[in-house]
Amino acid sequence: MKKITQQLHIILIDLQKTILIAQKKEEAAFLSAYSYKLASPLYSLDQMDTNKALVAFQMFIDEYPDSERIAEANLHYKELKFKLEKKAFEIGKTYYKTAQTDFRNYKSAIVAFDNLINDFLGTKLKEEALYFRFKAYHDLAVVSTERKKLNRIKDAIAAYEKLVRNFPESKFLKDSDKLLLEIKNEQKQLLKS
Repeated sequence: MKKITQQLHIILIDLQKTILIAQKKEEAAFLSAYSYKLASPLYSLDQMDTNKALVAFQMFIDEYPDSERIAEANLHYKELKFKLEKKAFEIGKTYYKTAQTDFRNYKSAIVAFDNLINDFLGTKLKEEALYFRFKAYHDLAVVSTERKKLNRIKDAIAAYEKLVRNFPESKFLKDSDKLLLEIKNEQKQLLKS
């Protein structure tokens, strides 16, 4: 009987250690992800640590869905994801701004805004991205050669329609309507000649 009690005692000690290790493992997983978040730089810099933090928080969320820290992990995940969205958006804006000196950057801006919209479904920046995408199409059409102008005007009109379809009450609608009118007038002039 004494031998059975000793064996049971050893089993219980091992079980207690296993439980402690499991609790510490969860805490360690959260802290590991959080440490990557703390190392995550401004959105304008390299986002390697941001991506590591996203992966680590996703692993924590998947492994410990019932954790007391799940809400906090989800919040950190959303903040990090937005940082990547912001970076993608600012890349598009930078291409757009620099297109005044190199018109080829209008195409790069369009691609960057398309990537943002496709890579980050439901992004808070979608309305503004669609607006700048339309402006890039508009400006590209304006500076285009006569041979390419009509097709680029059609692309700009399609970009405008996408903006309005997604955001019929857009805060950018007034400016967009003005730009649309401008290229439609140019389109009429080209079709007359």
